[in-house]
Amino acid sequence: GIDEVIVSRQNDGSIRAFLNVCRHRGKTLVSVEAGNAKGFVCSYHGWGFGSNGELQSVPFEKDLYGESLNKKCLGLKEVARVESFHGFIYGCFDQEAPPLMDYLGDAAWYLEPMFKHSGGLELVGPPGKVVIKANWKAPAENFVGDAYHVGWTHASSLRSGESIFSSLAGNAALPPEGAGLQMTSKYGSGMG
Repeated sequence: GIDEVIVSRQNDGSIRAFLNVCRHRGKTLVSVEAGNAKGFVCSYHGWGFGSNGELQSVPFEKDLYGESLNKKCLGLKEVARVESFHGFIYGCFDQEAPPLMDYLGDAAWYLEPMFKHSGGLELVGPPGKVVIKANWKAPAENFVGDAYHVGWTHASSLRSGESIFSSLAGNAALPPEGAGLQMTSKYGSGMG
């Protein structure tokens, strides 16, 4: 979805995620893509939340609210399900949604070779987000069947790692025999 979330590693190593919105007046809490913080403070009225999402401080709390403010009810809205697969973090606000591995189903088997490189995976550069008003069929076709664009469009990514696909950068070679994979899951997601 388009709802921004804060992903926060807890002291015990677990990962939690919260809607990136102050519960007081709806102001966005965090405006950077990545970083480290022990908590989050709203820039509008200064309400402070811990990395666990709990409301910890309210400026002039007693003067403005007396004893009526129930901080336990005003923590950040938590993402109901947060799971990790090969270091990638997935979240879902629907507690009734299937567990991630059930959702991925057979797709997990196909994802394994992409994530299991001898040197692992490394994020290069800052995270990027692109929202494009486009005909969905063009990128879908690119994703599942157009290997012709890979050598040019993804050349820098191909050059950044050592895999059987590195030789494709700049269309220097054709894909090796059997290099392509295509699949869909019972939930309608797919990859190619």
